[in-house]
Amino acid sequence: MKKMILILVFLLVLSQVGKCDFKVETSRYPMNVSLLTFYSITISDQLAQGIWFTNLTGAQNNIQYPLVAGSFDNNATFNYNKTDYKAEYWAYVYGNMKVDICNGAKYNLCSQSNCTGGGNVEIGIGNVTWSSSSSGGIDSPSLSNAVSMTLGYDNGNKVSGIDPNSYAYFRYWMDIPSNFPPYNFSTTYQIQAVPNGGTCV
Repeated sequence: MKKMILILVFLLVLSQVGKCDFKVETSRYPMNVSLLTFYSITISDQLAQGIWFTNLTGAQNNIQYPLVAGSFDNNATFNYNKTDYKAEYWAYVYGNMKVDICNGAKYNLCSQSNCTGGGNVEIGIGNVTWSSSSSGGIDSPSLSNAVSMTLGYDNGNKVSGIDPNSYAYFRYWMDIPSNFPPYNFSTTYQIQAVPNGGTCV
């Protein structure tokens, strides 16, 4: 019985439509979707340990040895891995957007912690140079493209437009001014990633 009533109602509706002007009206409603953009970087173990400068022998063996005042273009210990000459300072980008990477130093290279205290001797951070590349082989990053390191983040020399799921490789060199005393000099290195076109702060 119920089945028959449903059929009759359906026919009645069709009958009514046939007797009227049929008009379709449309209305506009918003449609929205929000996609997540995200990024992060991880750095190599060697870069996380810090940047240690060394002489020619140390560079060939990935060991830090003391430098000589007046020497130039001294390599960081892992500029060239002794087994394959690959740069072992790198950052890897995760996410779904391009990023820029800045690096720099908090202080000059100082003989005393945080560059404070009597008798502190400083080597200007501009004596450290760095270069970057998307590949880390024997010829890149190259000293010929190196720029001076700065205090704070170097927004003028960012590594720009790094694609997701890719590497940025770094190398570092240091000049030692003449007549500097044989102290241990150190500073704090810093690295930061920002969305492509952003500013490191």
